[in-house]
Amino acid sequence: MATVFKWILDPPSSLGSVTDEFAIGDFQIRLVGSCLDIEAVTSGTEETAGRLAEEYVGLLRGRGVHILLLTTKDFAALPPRIIQGEGPTQKEQTFMLAAVRGARNALLARSDAALRQCYEYWDQAIDNPDHALFYAYKLMEVLKKKFGGWAALIRTLALRDKIEYVKRAANDAHMDERHARGELVKNTAHPRFDRATALKYTEDILRAYEQYLRRGSDHLAR
Repeated sequence: MATVFKWILDPPSSLGSVTDEFAIGDFQIRLVGSCLDIEAVTSGTEETAGRLAEEYVGLLRGRGVHILLLTTKDFAALPPRIIQGEGPTQKEQTFMLAAVRGARNALLARSDAALRQCYEYWDQAIDNPDHALFYAYKLMEVLKKKFGGWAALIRTLALRDKIEYVKRAANDAHMDERHARGELVKNTAHPRFDRATALKYTEDILRAYEQYLRRGSDHLAR
């Protein structure tokens, strides 16, 4: 049974609204602003998760993010403070996003190459909403190459409907994506596919690949 260990990154405003999620070893790391969750998916102790959290925060500090790692209990015991309500500037947000992704890439340096490339395409899909499905398709092409074709990818991940949906959405003339990276197709007809749904399915495919790596001989390096 999966167990989630939780920490707070102090000060809470240090990472703004930056989010990230990735797999490493037996753990799933989720960062949402100042909240750091490390889930032991198949096995893993609180001590091991704590060492991973310390390593991750150390990598963030090395990239200029000045934070402390606190347990939820320690954070709750802090004296009351006035926390400024203003969010980060665009420049600050860009800096923090680069730091978070750089820390992730450093942790995953010895992990599966296809997974690292998938994360890069997923980042680009998030950063470029007008062309998100172009990058979603590129992510799936990485997995297609990994498994030796669409049929093998579908068979291995058992997500036929979601994979086919993303493929069709990325190729649909009413969307933005694969064969016309410039202007969107101008047409009054209603699109047959929903972009948000296609991106949610893409994330489901990515998470399924993480699970595949945990199960198989291509285990996630740590």
